[in-house]
Amino acid sequence: MGRPMLSYELERIEAIPEIDELIVATTTNRIDDPIAALCEKLGVKTYRGSESDVLSRYHEAAEAARADVVARFTADCPVIDPSFASSVIKKFLGQYPGLDYLGMDYDAVPRGMDTEVFTFEALDAAHREGFSKEDREHVTWHIHTTNPGRFRTARFPAGERLGDYRLTVDTEEDFVLIREIMERLYAGNPLFSLRDIIALLDSEPGLRSINAGVRQKEYVRRELA
Repeated sequence: MGRPMLSYELERIEAIPEIDELIVATTTNRIDDPIAALCEKLGVKTYRGSESDVLSRYHEAAEAARADVVARFTADCPVIDPSFASSVIKKFLGQYPGLDYLGMDYDAVPRGMDTEVFTFEALDAAHREGFSKEDREHVTWHIHTTNPGRFRTARFPAGERLGDYRLTVDTEEDFVLIREIMERLYAGNPLFSLRDIIALLDSEPGLRSINAGVRQKEYVRRELA
């Protein structure tokens, strides 16, 4: 609809009431200059760091913001539901005292609603202690996978299984589905919810078939030699 996909996601994240400051953590590569330019146009802060060491980029951005709690959203989730993300953040802040990290239970939550919440202290420890390729690339890997027992972690319970819907964008088929969802729902309510998406996909099974053959990548931890 004539706008970059990222602009829709930023619009939705800005609607999450618990977030005090939004920062797009992109790279120093010239190819990402358009991202920085878009953010400047939209009045969104950016932090530019390493492409390969994503953990350092996140750490530096959070440090610059003097954040005590970090909510992480990946830019391949353009239809993130602000109310859903808000419930995850509130759960972390109010119902899990002493928790270091709260992530998604993907057996119950569709891909594309990806929301992680963690303390800056946990991020800082991961930055100082995590040395594997996975630790540096996947930001929270050291917190929830590399060092079990080092951090207090939990997975967000949706309270119900919300269905096997794929709402993230890794492939062309994923993009086509998101475009169809946007074209149907955005005009009526720019902040349409996950429930709205599910109702649409259940009413038009042909839409779900667009990316039905796409399989989520699986990450397997490799031990350091």
